[in-house]
Amino acid sequence: MKAPVIDRGLLKETMRRLRTPALTMLILATVFDLLAQLVSGFEFTAGSLYIFHPSLYAIPFIVPFLLTTMGFRFQTKRCDSDFYHALPFTRVTLTATVLTAVAAWCGIVIVGSSIVLSVIPSILGKLSLTGTLLPMIATLFASLFMVSLTFLVTQLCGRGSSIVFTVPIFLFSPMIIHTTLYNLIYPYNNLFVDLYASRQAPSYYNLLFGGMEHLSAWIWTVALTVILLLIGFFFAKRRPSETAGNAAVHPAAQACIRVLLAFVCCLPAISEIVMILTDQVLYPDEILPIILAVYVVALVVYFLYELITTRSAKALLRTIPWLGVLAGLNVICILLITFLAIPLANNYEPTPETVDSISLTGNVTFYNMEDEGERLYWESYQDPYWVYENEYDLPTDEPLFDRYNYYYGYSEKSFYDWEAAYGESRCDGVRVTDPACIQAACKAFSTAKRDADSNRAANKTILRKAYGTEWAVYEVVMEFHSGPFTRSRIVFLTETEYIALLNAINDIRPLPDFPFNFEAIQ
Repeated sequence: MKAPVIDRGLLKETMRRLRTPALTMLILATVFDLLAQLVSGFEFTAGSLYIFHPSLYAIPFIVPFLLTTMGFRFQTKRCDSDFYHALPFTRVTLTATVLTAVAAWCGIVIVGSSIVLSVIPSILGKLSLTGTLLPMIATLFASLFMVSLTFLVTQLCGRGSSIVFTVPIFLFSPMIIHTTLYNLIYPYNNLFVDLYASRQAPSYYNLLFGGMEHLSAWIWTVALTVILLLIGFFFAKRRPSETAGNAAVHPAAQACIRVLLAFVCCLPAISEIVMILTDQVLYPDEILPIILAVYVVALVVYFLYELITTRSAKALLRTIPWLGVLAGLNVICILLITFLAIPLANNYEPTPETVDSISLTGNVTFYNMEDEGERLYWESYQDPYWVYENEYDLPTDEPLFDRYNYYYGYSEKSFYDWEAAYGESRCDGVRVTDPACIQAACKAFSTAKRDADSNRAANKTILRKAYGTEWAVYEVVMEFHSGPFTRSRIVFLTETEYIALLNAINDIRPLPDFPFNFEAIQ
């Protein structure tokens, strides 16, 4: 007879075993947020369940981690591990049953606390059905992702202390590495878009960090959860019971985790070295002590992690050869960023033939140019937060953006009219395929790129420029779509180009009236 994937008796026993910690967290989350509502007198503005149940932000991090580690606690003690593996269950049945119990209790905590905390706001008319269900479902998916991640770590580690240290490493290391490397690829080039405007934020890839309104976050969360579960099952079927109590199930797994943690600590040093190699540092000699200090800290963390997880000073000697792997990763990362990633990013110049469509992200800034030949520069090497002192006779005691207002007569009215009338909800994601708009956008970006490239040798990066004889320039955060690839760039459009783009968007998604003539809103 084929063994069931989930055994009812074992499921009932596991649910009973996890009942106390799960109900405790349910009560704590409910009472804490209910007291917060009572203290405020339910004077909340209408909105999502997150407003009335802020513990939903913390539940996906805490509850799945605690319940998963407790559910697989038998794998951290040799006697318990031998007992569970001696039961008449296959590894798949044992693992799937425990995961089902953990997921069930996570759902009970999320749904139970949400129902209690949404009753009064719903009666008061401050919470809709969508505002209740969507956050609950998003939190549940985020919790399942955290369950899968913790489950994978429990299959790689054999000791509780190792699990506690390794889960945060696996959870935050990809985000930290991604953010650091992305920022290095686009160094001090104002034609590129920052991390969040270019849709590279963690919330676009994982519901655990927010992004409930982004479809990509839902897709990636489900995909990552399935992948982590499959990898975890792979290791669970091959995990020897005698590894319970060890720092890791295999020395190679322990070494990889240790190297990953140390590599994350090396990222500040890698950043500084890349900046030196790409001439972004005026005095590299002053940075060298910082680089050395960062590597010393990374070495301390490297050996300290081994000492805490293995509780053996002799094990430190066996970790020394793996320092060569860590050094190799540093060298490879520095070379790839400096000589491959940065040139590829900086040399990208879209042509109308290669662009399928363009779209806005809702970020637009208006600039009034009274003289078409005037430019404003950044002194990007010495002081990137101040206007280049020798270009214009400007006040020197004001912040950069205040000095924009002083020099250009920046109009807040036009900017906020854009934000209120169109905004991200109106233009974001609308793809324009009009050939004239694509050609104008590519031409405008190419013009700005040539100006930036010609001034880079003089240690200055062009910031704003008036085009032609028009006096209005719009800084538009634009996405160029080419097949499956999307590249976000800042484009400077003239008033004519900008209005043409808005009219093209209006044909796809009707927009509210907007005073295109700037004089009409003076």
